[in-house]
Amino acid sequence: MSDDNRRDFLKKSAGAAFVAGGLLTASGAVTGDGGSESELPDELPDLLPEADATEDWASYRADAGNTHAVDSEYEFDADTLEIDWTFDENVSIAISDGTVYARTDSDDGGFLHALEAETGDERWRTDEIVDLGGTPTVAYDTVFVGGSEVRAFDLDGSLRWETTFEPEESVTTPTVAYGAVFVVVDGSLYALEVDDGSVRWARDTVDVHHKPTSEDYAVDLANISVAAANGLVYAGARFKWDDYLVAIEAGTGEVVRDQMMLADLAGPIVANENAVGVRIPYEESVFLRDPLTGEGLGSPANMSGLALGEDVLVTAWRHDLTAYDFEAGETLWTWRSDDLGAYPGGSPTIVGDTVLFSLDDQFDEFENTIVAFDLYDGTVEWTLEMGDHFPSYVSGDNIAVSDETLYVASDSLLALRATTEDEDDGQDGDEDGQDSDGDDEEDGQDGDEDDEEDSQDGQDGDEDDGEDGTVPDDC
Repeated sequence: MSDDNRRDFLKKSAGAAFVAGGLLTASGAVTGDGGSESELPDELPDLLPEADATEDWASYRADAGNTHAVDSEYEFDADTLEIDWTFDENVSIAISDGTVYARTDSDDGGFLHALEAETGDERWRTDEIVDLGGTPTVAYDTVFVGGSEVRAFDLDGSLRWETTFEPEESVTTPTVAYGAVFVVVDGSLYALEVDDGSVRWARDTVDVHHKPTSEDYAVDLANISVAAANGLVYAGARFKWDDYLVAIEAGTGEVVRDQMMLADLAGPIVANENAVGVRIPYEESVFLRDPLTGEGLGSPANMSGLALGEDVLVTAWRHDLTAYDFEAGETLWTWRSDDLGAYPGGSPTIVGDTVLFSLDDQFDEFENTIVAFDLYDGTVEWTLEMGDHFPSYVSGDNIAVSDETLYVASDSLLALRATTEDEDDGQDGDEDGQDSDGDDEEDGQDGDEDDEEDSQDGQDGDEDDGEDGTVPDDC
């Protein structure tokens, strides 16, 4: 948005004003100059009120840290997974408290839908919204969506508030934590109060130290979604050919640390209490650091997606999938496709101690298949052939998990759940269901005898390792 529009918005919202170091605050008080030499305090500031933690997939890439990981003890089994319901739209979703919130596109904008997670039935849908974009985020009994503006909806679909940025570029997908909505708008980072959208603070620039010239510069924030963890907001900043990963206090907007990088950064930024990282496509690696001290934790290879677990980073690179133990500083395992010319798309998904990853028709050994790997040794636990339901190669983050349900985004949204014995009997009868001697259960598993073989088969892409399932094409 133009400088005039930016100033008008701030005046309408909270009377904020520009201050030293590019920081704007709701009260106009100076909270720090954001200099690149500042250090983290011995103790982090008291955390602001946080939304209740759940095992839901409540935002872009699962949580405020964009980790693409959920801490779930539920173990999926490909032999029992069936499509329970579908929603025939190309969507971006968040799941919270039994409801799937889905953003769909239209000619002039899009719609926000609320679907019953159990059945897929639509509870409500907004009217068409011009330039609606990004992925919904659910927190503090509110649904937040980006696009041309930030909009906050009550859980019944009524609009609570919306911004008036009028930006030149789309607002980033909202990151919601510590009682605020964090978005980047035309190079400025805003912290908006969740209840009414007023400005807690905003940063027009951050000051970074440019080592090649030994000079400090005020630079814009990168237009990618930020990550929130440890009472901090992690954002990207750009200056000429060097990019920076910046840590900012969530409550005040004060910059506490910046880290210079050697090439262009690209989202997502991922963060939890043990690590913070971001992709560097030019170097085909991940810039990985301790989230508080800024010390290096390695630079594992990466070309597309990544998922951050408690102590393991999983990355996709060319024809490989790699699990990297960043606490020990070593690679745990690498699965390498036999199809060396194939490039996986999308991000791996960490579900407890399992990694889910989708491989398209480039991969002969796992064509159009979701593969489940053991997080710590790379063993293939099971495979699920998706057939015509395979997630689009370009859809990126196409697998989400919540409440014992596997959601797969392709041209439609699929909700996959384990079928019960009663459901099997009712749908297929004795011929196809489980009979009294259990023979059909044995027939439904293609790889039981191979489950106990050496885990190296899983790492080398052996399609016979693990249990196999197939999603019916007529669902």
